[in-house]
This record gives sequence, C-alpha cells and structure tokens, in this order.
Amino acid sequence: DRVSYSSPVQIPGTWKTHKGAIGCGQEYAFAIRSNGKLWAWGKNDNGGFGVGNQPSNYRRSSPVQIGPNSTWKTINAGGGYGLQLATKTDGTLWAWGFNDNGQLGQNDRTNKSSPVQVGSDTTWANVYNANSGPMATKTDNTLWSWGNSQQGRLGLNDNTKRSSPTQIPGTNWKNDVDSVGSANYSWHAIKTDGTWWSWGENNVGQLGQNNRTEYSSPRQVYSGTQWYAVAGVSSKVGKTFMALRLKN
Repeated sequence: DRVSYSSPVQIPGTWKTHKGAIGCGQEYAFAIRSNGKLWAWGKNDNGGFGVGNQPSNYRRSSPVQIGPNSTWKTINAGGGYGLQLATKTDGTLWAWGFNDNGQLGQNDRTNKSSPVQVGSDTTWANVYNANSGPMATKTDNTLWSWGNSQQGRLGLNDNTKRSSPTQIPGTNWKNDVDSVGSANYSWHAIKTDGTWWSWGENNVGQLGQNNRTEYSSPRQVYSGTQWYAVAGVSSKVGKTFMALRLKN
C-alpha cells in the first residue's frame, strides 16, 4: 500500500541482522533474507532494482527477489539515481543501476538492470556508495575507488574518471562496514592505526581541515588515534560528518 506510518511496521519474513545486510536510497530499499537471497522494494530508477528490463516507473510496494542467488553478504544502496553495490559470501563484488561515469566498474557507461560482477577478484570486504560514486575495501586493508573524480573525490590525486576499481595508496585502511563514509562528493575513512582521513569537495568545510580547500588525496582530519567509525549525511543545504572515538 501507500499508507504512511509513524511507527515501525514489520516486513514479513526472516532477515539477516549483521551489518551491511540492509541498504536504502531515495525511495527504494534492499535487504538480505536469512537464506542469503536479496530483495528490493520501492522505485526502479535506471534499473536500480536489479530485476531485469523494467521501466523506470516500475514500482513495488512489497519485496521482490533479485535473481536466484542465495549467497549475498552485504548491500549498499546509498548511491544516487539508482546505483547499487553488493558483495557475496565468496568475496566477489557486484553492481547495477546508474552508470553515467563508469560507476559500475565495467569499463563502459551503460546502465545495467541486473547485477554484474566487478572484475574477478574474490577478496572484497565491504562496499561504500554515495552520489560521489563507489568505494570498496578488500580483505588486505586496501581501499579502491572508481567513477567520477571531480573535486578529487576518488582520492587518487587527480580529476580523471575511472570505469574500473583503482587503488587509493596505502594498505592500512579499515575494512569494516562503518569505517568509510560519504556526503555528496566528500569522503572520510579510518585507517587500521585509528587515524581519521578525508578528501574531495570541501565547500562548507566538511573535510574537517579548518579550510574550504578541495583535496584530491587523503589528508588526516584530526590528530590522535582510536577513531573507529565514521558517517556522513547530505542535504540540500549542507554536508555533515561525524566520527566516533574510543575514550582514552
């Protein structure tokens, strides 16, 4: 139905409860059932549902299954215009939906209405999604980016677009679900030594550098260590970040 609710309403079925098992974007949501299958509901911008060739005005007010696979591990549906990223239990990385700047990692710019594998690696740990494009970490604590690089948002020290994952320098990035965050075209991330870093757009000081200068490669945000989680949120009037730190 299309009835508004002011308190939580249970969605039928049993669902995974680990971090990364649910994801949502503008007017759509995803969740992984306890059997490892991925489901979606809401609207279908640019094939973002992942259920095949359906029109953009395709809507579902109850969950619809995405393909037959039962090995989905995490889903991140925070990208704009219907860009989705997910990992499977075998360590593979998958993407679908909007692809105007190569965000799907397929070396092209064609939208995909069903999940497609990104490369052939089986060591992906977590995915991070935003209007600025995707990021992903591997089990070896490396951080990778691709898509549009305006404002230096890819963290690769240039403004060159990439249509396949490219490693951001360093091998000591945390690969937890909540160790990387974005707000529009800015990124923050935490390293395994507990330091906090940022790069990209900085028009309202969202990088935490005491200035409004854009940076195309990671810069440490704040002295000290023991930072362990970061999150960002965007709105029409601003971009805000926060991070959590263990008490000394």
